[in-house]
Amino acid sequence: MGMSRNELYRTTFRSAADSVPADYFTTHHSLREIVVALKDGMDDKNGAFCLYDENKNIVYSTIEEKQDVALLEKVDKQHKAYKIEEKDGKYTLRVVSYMMLSANFKGYYVETQTNIGSAYTQRQDMVRMYHYIVCVVLLCCVIVSLILSYFLTYRIRGLSLSARAFADGDMDRRALVRGKDEVAVLSADFNQMADSLQEKMQELEEHAKSQEAFTAAFAHELKTPLTSIIGYAELIRSMALSKEEEMTAADYIYSQGKRLESLSYKLLDLFVLQQGQKPESPVKMEKVGEETKEIMAPVLAKKQQRLTLWMEPFTLTGEKDLLISLLCNLIDNARKASGEGKKITVRGTKEEDGYQLTVADEGKGIPTEEIHKIFAPFYMVDKSRSRKEGGAGLGMSLCAEILRLHGAQWKIESKEGQGTCIYLHFPEKEEP
Repeated sequence: MGMSRNELYRTTFRSAADSVPADYFTTHHSLREIVVALKDGMDDKNGAFCLYDENKNIVYSTIEEKQDVALLEKVDKQHKAYKIEEKDGKYTLRVVSYMMLSANFKGYYVETQTNIGSAYTQRQDMVRMYHYIVCVVLLCCVIVSLILSYFLTYRIRGLSLSARAFADGDMDRRALVRGKDEVAVLSADFNQMADSLQEKMQELEEHAKSQEAFTAAFAHELKTPLTSIIGYAELIRSMALSKEEEMTAADYIYSQGKRLESLSYKLLDLFVLQQGQKPESPVKMEKVGEETKEIMAPVLAKKQQRLTLWMEPFTLTGEKDLLISLLCNLIDNARKASGEGKKITVRGTKEEDGYQLTVADEGKGIPTEEIHKIFAPFYMVDKSRSRKEGGAGLGMSLCAEILRLHGAQWKIESKEGQGTCIYLHFPEKEEP
């Protein structure tokens, strides 16, 4: 705006001066009249005007204060000079240009001063508006960042809360899995770890409970024979007994001692089996059947019980003595559960994926709710009958360990009053 105004004054003054006769420029007074007429004709109230001759002397000026003519030194025929000055909070743009009049062939400087306070006011308003907008944008960015950070991290916070709750004992606490990103994968891994830990802890609790139950049952099993032995020994030691009474007391002491011996042997066998490795010797099952039948024949004869045993020829990887012990224990349990003259059947048959043993009796049977307990140490379906027969409740525990070492599976079918049938499956191919 200031440059255009200066150019307008310079062009108008040159045109007016060139239109008058040359002898009119004899004095500054005549030139002043042209400038005054020009100024009045333009009716410019937006600023001041000043005309200098080539010696930088003022020809005409609407400015009362004395001006600094140093700015004129920077002007030549092709270039203008300008300067912004500030005084009492007001801003003025000084623009100086040079021109040569053809009427008198003299040079003159044209200076215009334009009030640009409004421009500075606008600039300040724009700067304030800019600061305001920047503050608003920054505030919005902060709010958006907080919202985004919340939504991006709330699942991590949830995972952290779940981990702390799990560490404090809430074993059922799990992390929420959403999506398929890295946080979801981490949450799924945490849940898998928590499930695994919970299973392990449950196994430890069950093992601890089984150990407690084993200790209590073992103490109970020791208490009864020891009480009998101590009682009859005290009777013999403190009283004079007849020959018959001494024999009766000795029989009780002997039978209870044998029971303790049997209990210790079975406990030792159970411990050895639990620490043992999987057997890897070829075993002919028909030979196992023959030896088992010979071992059990005298015991079965006491109750006139019949053993029907048929073993299909088959060779599998195992331990012969353990398999014989397995069959003997199963047959002995069948014997105890069966009455006089009853039949016990043992069959061994080849299958596509291994070998199956079946032991069936015609005894009292096992209640359905008790079947899953029979492999527990010291468990007896009929405690009074088992103790009378000399049992300690460890036979089926030994069978369970033998089956575990051979990788076999078992299944029991039983009905009260109709007997029991036990199926043992050895998932092995026949040895060449």
